Amino acid sequence: MRLTVSVSSFCLIGMMLAVWVWGDLDTAGKVASVVGACVGVAGIAYTALKREDRQTSAIAKGTGTAESRNNGFANTGLNLSAAATGNFSAETTGDTEADGGTSNSGIVIN
Repeated sequence: MRLTVSVSSFCLIGMMLAVWVWGDLDTAGKVASVVGACVGVAGIAYTALKREDRQTSAIAKGTGTAESRNNGFANTGLNLSAAATGNFSAETTGDTEADGGTSNSGIVIN
């Protein structure tokens, strides 16, 4: 994708320079307006049509131990937001201990 954008940009710049050299500034201004409008429409279309279905995955496996005290939070698993999508698992996680706090050795969704 980066290569395509780079090559296209250099081609557009080259074409605009050619218009400035062989044409006049009025023609160059018109060409620049058309090119700018096309790039703007293409950018809006790309943003509107691109897919947002990226999913993540995470595994907590073989983790160590954790302790929480004084309203703290101990975690040997996964702490995820409610908006997280994907595949998540917690396997053979370590021990947790809470003394006046909270602990988790699995998956917590906030």
